Amino acid sequence: MPSDFSRKTFDPKKHYSGVLKQQGRVDLDSDWNEQMDILQYRNQKETRDVAGASAVPKKGDSFKITPFANGKDLAIEPGHLYAGGLLCELEKESTVTYLHQPWYPGPDTSFFVRQQNKPGKFKDGSYLVYLDAWQREVTYLDDPLIREVALGEADTATRMQNVWQVKLLEVKPAGASCKVDQEEWKKIIVSPTGKLNARTEKGAGSQGPCTLPPGSGYRRLENQLYRVEIQKGGELGDATFKWSRDNATVETRIEAVNGAVITVMDTGKDEYLGFSNGQWVEIVSRESELNGTPQTLVQIISVDHALREITLSAPVSQPADSGLKLRRWDQSGMAASDNGVKAAPGWTSLEDGVQVSFSPGTYRAGDYWLIPARSATGEIEWPPFQIPNLAPQPQPPRENTHYYCRLACFTVNGGIVTSVEDCRPLFPALSELQASDVGIEPGGCELFEGVQNVQQALETLCRNREGACTFFVRPGKGWESVFDRMKEGEDARICFSGGAFPLEKSVVVKKKGNLLLSGIGPGTRIEAPGAETALAFEDCQSVKIADLSAVTGKAGSGKASGNQSLGGTLTFLNCPSVDVDHVWLKCGEGSVRAATCITVRNSDTAPGKVVVRNCTLKAGHLQQGVLLVNSGHALVENNHITVYAKSPRLASMDRYRKKVARAGMRSALISEIHPGDKKVAVSTYNIVLKSGDTELRFMTDSSLKKGWDKLMAENQPRVQGRRELLAHVMKLTDRLLVEEAFLKKYPQFEQFIKAVTLSERAAGAQGITIGGKNGGDLRILNNHVEGFLQGIHVGLSHSNTRMRDHLEHVMIAGNRISVVLPADTGNQERYGIFTGNCRSLVIENNLATLERLENAEKLPVDGICVWGELGGRVMISGNHLFSLDENKKRSFDNGIHVVPLLSRPSASQWVVTWNVAPSKQNTVLAPQSVTIPAHTNTP
Repeated sequence: MPSDFSRKTFDPKKHYSGVLKQQGRVDLDSDWNEQMDILQYRNQKETRDVAGASAVPKKGDSFKITPFANGKDLAIEPGHLYAGGLLCELEKESTVTYLHQPWYPGPDTSFFVRQQNKPGKFKDGSYLVYLDAWQREVTYLDDPLIREVALGEADTATRMQNVWQVKLLEVKPAGASCKVDQEEWKKIIVSPTGKLNARTEKGAGSQGPCTLPPGSGYRRLENQLYRVEIQKGGELGDATFKWSRDNATVETRIEAVNGAVITVMDTGKDEYLGFSNGQWVEIVSRESELNGTPQTLVQIISVDHALREITLSAPVSQPADSGLKLRRWDQSGMAASDNGVKAAPGWTSLEDGVQVSFSPGTYRAGDYWLIPARSATGEIEWPPFQIPNLAPQPQPPRENTHYYCRLACFTVNGGIVTSVEDCRPLFPALSELQASDVGIEPGGCELFEGVQNVQQALETLCRNREGACTFFVRPGKGWESVFDRMKEGEDARICFSGGAFPLEKSVVVKKKGNLLLSGIGPGTRIEAPGAETALAFEDCQSVKIADLSAVTGKAGSGKASGNQSLGGTLTFLNCPSVDVDHVWLKCGEGSVRAATCITVRNSDTAPGKVVVRNCTLKAGHLQQGVLLVNSGHALVENNHITVYAKSPRLASMDRYRKKVARAGMRSALISEIHPGDKKVAVSTYNIVLKSGDTELRFMTDSSLKKGWDKLMAENQPRVQGRRELLAHVMKLTDRLLVEEAFLKKYPQFEQFIKAVTLSERAAGAQGITIGGKNGGDLRILNNHVEGFLQGIHVGLSHSNTRMRDHLEHVMIAGNRISVVLPADTGNQERYGIFTGNCRSLVIENNLATLERLENAEKLPVDGICVWGELGGRVMISGNHLFSLDENKKRSFDNGIHVVPLLSRPSASQWVVTWNVAPSKQNTVLAPQSVTIPAHTNTP
């Protein structure tokens, strides 16, 4: 609340460094307060100069944001930070979350789904978490301990308090990053632009006992400190204001509420500093003060000073124990209303010669101006402080500055919080300063392009000291000629600086020795938008690629270029050793599976060693993340493999021009075909088509039943036998998918097909795939695979022989898999994890979720499927498999499905234990040869 000041005199433009007290002089509150303002101004300026505009100590987790696992709140770690140089603290003994903060009594819950009238999980979207800090004045009405009991609880000084609130802001998905200066964020931190001007005007004025003769500008006998405060914010014309001649300090605590009658602590010191009939007052609560929400003004009908009861023009809706206070404002007359006085560009009279005028701009509720008025001069103190002041200057609001600090960004998908990014600006203590904390300006040195600090510069110098780099590649066209300068079989280290490295077509590097390609991270950008493969390495002794990024834009060009299909953005052919580490890749998209981010192929007679780790891979619609063919030893670890959104071209009917793409949609229209066998239960189909004596039965979506009747009635077949009838039905579905005019004749089909097709939601084919004819040991560990029909697929295949191929030891552990199932993918394989033919197999501690998109409820899919000839050990334990919406009926058909093709060998162990898999049909489906301990697999 405001304090009882005579005036505020601090002006930073005067550059005063202190206030000096003289002997025998009057002691003024304004001198004391100016000294405090000088010190605070210096402290904040000094802190900003040392630590930055907003800063968090590097040591510790001060104000770190951690989402709760259930997606229903955010934890705020204790500690301290500086916002605009203002110290914000959260004590260690406190347990604070977004919904339960000390200075945010009514946090915004519009970001949550309502459950039983309470906030539930976060709504899907992208969010920025930030801190809003400012200072507020505290009096004895807010903190009774301020008054000294020994002095009879005299009202002496007030306090300044630093307060903060952690808030949420929904941003566009593309802006969910700490590196992006979001438009929504800019609107939050922008300062109001509106200004106030003030003057005095000579006139007749009122002729009361507290007014000077009309010759004065300011005509009251008392010295006053006028406070003009914005009641309703907005543009000029929409904004309103209220004013007080006593800095809004005439205030009392509300002790009891009885409708429109309130009992107060006191009714004021006297008739001038108290409450009386007809005055406008505001009911102020702790929540309204902290949240900056001025309350509707009401008028006093009557005052009973003896009973300390005040009757208002409207009832009070809050209980007195919520910390209610009654604050007086002094506007009056026809212009005053329950929403204050309209802010206008012309001069508006307050009282006794004091006038104000608002300039065009924006205004924020709670912003205010102070206007000292002095009877000795008959003038107000207002820039440029002349007597008389004939040219007053408009001023911005004062002392209501808010400071901001971004804390985190995160995304919510299906109620699950993902992609949490820490935005806190960290700074080290001076005694703990390290090379990584000191920035660098590379200037004209290409070697340091993309380097951000001294530590990175030192590491770059170490890597690139004389003899360390065989070739140094700079950005721009033609950079790929570096490979032409290499001899056959030559070993080389190729160092890339930061920047863009464009390619018009794929680059094939053949028959080199041991190669190492390294960049500076995502800042090294190899760009080949017109190719399926950016770099292809053939018959090289070994290849290691680290710390660079590559992007390709096509899928399906492999066969046309003479290469094998499923080319990767990075492709390795017959290279005995491949190591890909800390690489960022994005491959093309298509209507059929045709491309990957990483493809490694070796001959079945010479399987290679492959390591793929710490990579970020983005696959296009129906494409793959990692494909390894004939790998003797493979490690795929700690990678983040996701699918990016469809382009408009793929989210259209044009995709069905390809026959392979039509097959998936056919499966959504026609499934579980039965050739008219009377023994088949009626519940297994809902469509019966007849032509003469021929009958065809199948399942379709319930919304298409009438559509099939109309389609067949208007396109009667002339067929003989079930095979011809089925062919006729398939031909009609093809016409629906490729002939727009034909589709429009059948609205049920048009609505269903376009609902599935036009969705922008993409689904990749396989996240990690291991295949070929030969393979050895395999470890797939701690990967995040999101948005694929199959998360992990492991299986060898050897055509033209009855002999089955086997992997040796396979371990799949600690992976986080998200399976997405669109309706038009019914002809494609779908699993969380699939393995086949392993001599030793361990699948443990994986988490797989399933999201069935619209009309995909009946597509069968298993969480974990183990198939084929199994060896001496199969251990499947500690896995968690469930539907993303936690609806068991929409989960996996079988949580774990084991299909051995041979009996269990002697002295072997096949065990499925300690899994949690709430599924549509079975938690575990396996023959008796598989040991399933009781009560260890939770349905």
